[in-house]
Amino acid sequence: MSLSQFSIFNFQFPYGYRPVTTHAPPAVSIITPYYNTGAVFLETAHSVLRQSLQQWEWLIVNDGSNDPAALRALLPLRSADARIRLIDQPNRG
Repeated sequence: MSLSQFSIFNFQFPYGYRPVTTHAPPAVSIITPYYNTGAVFLETAHSVLRQSLQQWEWLIVNDGSNDPAALRALLPLRSADARIRLIDQPNRG
């Protein structure tokens, strides 16, 4: 799947979006808790991926989601961009 075809909850990568190819360390770490979420996560994804600052890392912490649709939504992100890391853990309330 190419980045231009990536969709999550009907989200499309912004026109011209390309992952950063430099190996510079991130200037900003974005940490997002994720549990069976939908619309709020879509807004977060739009915000993160449209940043003008390109030296960031995005840590998405899946707190034991059990909704199949929510889990499917995370799949494309696992390989979409090296700056995005998914952390799976059991639900901790």
